Amino acid sequence: PVNLQKSEVPSNFLINQFSYSIELRQAMAEIYEENQRYLESCNIYEQLKDADPKNKKAHLGLGVCYQGQALFDKALKSYLQAVVSDPSDPEGKIKAGLLYLQTEKYQEAINQFKGALEINPRYPRINYLIGKALLAKGDSYQALQSALEERKLNPNLVDSYLLAAESYSSTQQYSKCATEYQQAIRLGASGSDTYVKMARCNRQSGSLDVAENIL
Repeated sequence: PVNLQKSEVPSNFLINQFSYSIELRQAMAEIYEENQRYLESCNIYEQLKDADPKNKKAHLGLGVCYQGQALFDKALKSYLQAVVSDPSDPEGKIKAGLLYLQTEKYQEAINQFKGALEINPRYPRINYLIGKALLAKGDSYQALQSALEERKLNPNLVDSYLLAAESYSSTQQYSKCATEYQQAIRLGASGSDTYVKMARCNRQSGSLDVAENIL
């Protein structure tokens, strides 16, 4: 058992001296983070960051913990610090983009996702995330193009079909919308919500019997 009371943690000197302390604390911070105990997790990540200002994992972890507490400015700063710590890793930009998406700053989200795409053009789901932001911004056509770009790279990714379906629905192309939902279900999309949306698209395309059967 490890007592992680703040008053009993080792100093930064001890953290730097013993690698096991860094690994242990990283693991404990991640456990707290996964259990949404953000305050405890933040305390440990702060210690790791102070011991090593270039610790990318600490910056990313801090961002997640701050975001979980709705401290969005601090979260964004931590994500961008992670980018500075390792410019070759797109994760910091992706998390910053997701934060902007959550706070409905869609163009800023798109800019971050595109920056991540420049770092690694084949990173899974970045085109999909660009499309999500575009659709939220009201650009259905470009959102569909992003969904199709994602599909080229990851043809079995359910998300690209769901995004395409939403894009077709927003432009009233209901038959195509229903087909995309059908493909998503074939690839493993679960949950009654997907079936309801597919039924709605069938109904709006005039296929009432099909819609009823789906429901």
